[in-house]
Amino acid sequence: AVTASGNGVIQVWDTANWKSVSKFTPIGLDNEYSNRVESLAISPNGSEIAISSNQRGIVICDLKTGAILRELQ
Repeated sequence: AVTASGNGVIQVWDTANWKSVSKFTPIGLDNEYSNRVESLAISPNGSEIAISSNQRGIVICDLKTGAILRELQ
């Protein structure tokens, strides 16, 4: 499972025990109020996550490392 907070932090959870597996902020926030995460989508193979924000468009990240792979604006 994946969640996003209002300040752009993405958190990945192990659903077997509900412990956090990883936590990252891929969008490079300048200000928590101007760059909120609006939606998330996980790739079919579970390796990437698409994150949309109101300021940076869509960012595609590696789900395990949080590294930005592509950015669409």
